[in-house]
Amino acid sequence: MGRRVELGEGTALVLPDDIPPEALIWPPLDFVVVAWPRCDERALHRKLCLARALVGDGVRFAAIQHEPDWFQVWREGAHFHG
Repeated sequence: MGRRVELGEGTALVLPDDIPPEALIWPPLDFVVVAWPRCDERALHRKLCLARALVGDGVRFAAIQHEPDWFQVWREGAHFHG
């Protein structure tokens, strides 16, 4: 069953500003793309915390925007089929 069938078309995850990423439970998806254009030092710290929380809760791969680039994280031992 695909993500769109399971979670709905156009599904989005939202990280509230006042909650640490590791305090939430993230769904164990195959991949997550995080559009987050802010690139100051605080934003980078939150992005790294989010990356750890996503992978820790079972996300296999995450691409996270940090202008002008993106960084990628993946769960150790994750196997991808393309």
